[in-house]
Amino acid sequence: MAETKDFGERIRAEAAELGISLTDAGLRALCVYAETLLVWNERLNLTAITDPNDVVTKHFADSLSLLPVMRKYQGQRPLRLVDAGTGAGFPGLALWCAGAGDVCLLDSVAKRFGFIKSCAAAIIDAGAPAGRLETAVMRAEDAGRLAEMRESFSAAAARAVARLRILAELCLPLVEKGGFFYAMKGPAVEEELREAAGIIPELGGEVAGVESVALRGGLARSVVVIGKIRATPGRYPRKYSAMAKDKR
Repeated sequence: MAETKDFGERIRAEAAELGISLTDAGLRALCVYAETLLVWNERLNLTAITDPNDVVTKHFADSLSLLPVMRKYQGQRPLRLVDAGTGAGFPGLALWCAGAGDVCLLDSVAKRFGFIKSCAAAIIDAGAPAGRLETAVMRAEDAGRLAEMRESFSAAAARAVARLRILAELCLPLVEKGGFFYAMKGPAVEEELREAAGIIPELGGEVAGVESVALRGGLARSVVVIGKIRATPGRYPRKYSAMAKDKR
């Protein structure tokens, strides 16, 4: 990765192209995040993307691109966001750095949270964002059945590779009525939307829109926005194996 100064200049520029004005504190937090990712990636293989420009665009700018989408649907107020399947913290940790609000990073792989906690501590030492950061080491389908987490978030996000019909069942039970789930997908989402057309209403959701995002290098992203319009029935979420087998 490039030196911190170079990273800071590029991420500020790419954020500006997305309509995002980073504060000095937010930019500093993102730079600390990048430094920590570099150090830990040497021994933990957190990301296969190592080219400096690709790291900025494909991880950091891609994550931050969700911020204007969330503001479009939920306004400027700080959110309580859960990032399901956060991995190395994308998009949730980057959004926390940028001042999105309170963020809960959810993942079932415990070893990743050594990095997350070390990174968060370094960011706090450098001047923490205003929002709270929480971590939860568990599967999303288990989190959706916990009383303290079920329907307790104003927003959920997932950049995971699962199909939309599965992501919706994992994430919508975590979102409160009136909140939104943001599924970060590739540019072609029509087939996944057709697959998920039956399950989304059953989960209490409704597709509110599909937002197109353009990143540097010709990269494109579609964000499927699902509004939570009613409570999720108690039988959801099912076990992951049941979700995967359900081809309706």
